[in-house]
Amino acid sequence: MSEVVIVRDVKAYWPKLMKPVAPFGTMQYELQVRTSEGTDAFKTLTKLGIKGKPQEDGSVAFNLKRKAVNRKGDENGAPDVVDGNRKPFDASKIGNGTGVNVKLFTYPYEVAGRKGTGVMLSAVQVVDLVEYQATSDVDFETVDGDSATDF
Repeated sequence: MSEVVIVRDVKAYWPKLMKPVAPFGTMQYELQVRTSEGTDAFKTLTKLGIKGKPQEDGSVAFNLKRKAVNRKGDENGAPDVVDGNRKPFDASKIGNGTGVNVKLFTYPYEVAGRKGTGVMLSAVQVVDLVEYQATSDVDFETVDGDSATDF
């Protein structure tokens, strides 16, 4: 049976919520969330069957995903991103460590004789923004002469 689950009080890391990526060949949106072991969020994510990975800072990271295209070939679209008042929010502003709540959609599946429950990232609510800032001070220098040709 399908179910909608809200997981509260997690920290967002490495958000890819605006444009899908294909790290292993499947186009998908991604968000890593972190929480401490023993919290309600940890218990809920573990109960849903999402594998957590311990981090150096003592937190546990869970990778949440949403396929860009469903099995029928239709676009799923990006997860909704809203602020604390449920108004649309610019996902490009979400930096590592932002406090969020996430909405997950669970569904039963049976593929090639395997049964289980799938979990899909549906929406993200930003509750404590850590605004994304590019941190690299290293950049290219301007190149003069023949090597500066337009391609």
